[in-house]
Parts: sequence; C-alpha cells; structure tokens
Amino acid sequence: MTVKNNFEDIEEGANLLTENRSYREVRIKKRISPVEEELINGAQFNAKEKFVLNVHNVICNVLISELSRRSDIYGEILKDFGLFFNFTMSDVQFNDCVEKLCIKYKNDIDVENFKDELIQFIAFIKEENVTDPVGMYKLIIGGLQSTFPNVETILKIFLTIPISNASGERSFSTLKRVKNYLRNSLSQCRLSHLSMMFIENDIVNSLDYENLIDKFAKAKARKVPI
Repeated sequence: MTVKNNFEDIEEGANLLTENRSYREVRIKKRISPVEEELINGAQFNAKEKFVLNVHNVICNVLISELSRRSDIYGEILKDFGLFFNFTMSDVQFNDCVEKLCIKYKNDIDVENFKDELIQFIAFIKEENVTDPVGMYKLIIGGLQSTFPNVETILKIFLTIPISNASGERSFSTLKRVKNYLRNSLSQCRLSHLSMMFIENDIVNSLDYENLIDKFAKAKARKVPI
C-alpha cells in the first residue's frame, strides 16, 4: 500500500525522465440522462486525479495482487528447501524435506544416496560457517562436485527457480507485430525472415547498412549494353 499512496514521489521521479509534465484533458461528448448528470456533477475529477484513479491505482492493485500470489508460491518452495536455511529443524522435519525433494526431483538426483550425502554436507558447511545457498554452491564448485554431486544439483535447481519460471516471449507471437501493408501477399519465407529480423533487432541494429547496401547493389546490378 505504500507505493499506492506515494504517487507524488513517483510523479516527481517520473518528471525527471520526461519533458512532458502535464496531464491532457480529454473531453468526451456523450448524451447523458438527468440522473447520470446529477451523479457526474457530484464527483468531478481533473486530469491528474483521473490518471491516479484509472492508471496509477489500477497498476498498483495488479502489482500488489501478483506479488502476493508469487510470494505465497515461493513460500511453498522455500518449505521444500528449508533444510538449507534451518539447521535446527527436528529429524522428522528434516526427513520430510528430504522425502519431498526426492519425490519432486527423482529424475535429477540419486535418490538412494541423497540423504546421506546431504547429512555430510550440512555437517561440513557448519564447520565452514556457510549459511546461505549461494555460498554453499560456491563452496561446492570450488572443487567438491564429485563429493556432493546431488547437493550441487539441488542447489542449482533452487537458485535458478526464480529465472526458470519467467517465460520468455515466444518467437511466433512476434509475427503479429510485423506491420506491413503487403503482409497479406507476403510469402511465408519472407514473413519468417522479417519476423526473425524483428526478434533479433539488437543484431540488426549493429549492422553496417552502408556496406550491406553496396553489396546488395553490386549483386543486383542490371547493366544494359548501349
């Protein structure tokens, strides 16, 4: 709610990034009944207030809702990997975490040896005074991969979950962004090439266009003998 209520601070920061610092008034001509007119006259908003109500507050509500939903999901994930954070859990809790990890990631780790390997690893990191998963992973890749291969795999999975669940834009969804009045008559090959150029626009923008134009002109030159 703090972000939602701090519009003035957000507006001040946004003004530093843009030259347009005014809110545009949009007048919509619409016939309204006397009842509607009475309701409208009771609550008149200026352009800034409309922006706060219809844009800022809506964005904040969606953001808060999505963050809350993701927070609950990540909370459930953290429970499964709690043995890497809570070194004082009971044997029952420890065994429960190990069992859940073995069930979920049975195709990624050696289930038979994982528990014993994990017990040795936790005893080792206590001696090394390492308490965070990133530090644990760095400790393993420092030369202990063969000693704790399954723990390394589990830590890799845990540390990459925030990245792996963020899906990238699918390539074919870019097709509808190719705006061209000849699109209906384009061949599939050319349309695919245009889409690829749009997707890989960072590479396209780094090309030397003058050189490409010269090469194209030489290749397509039509010399007619006089």
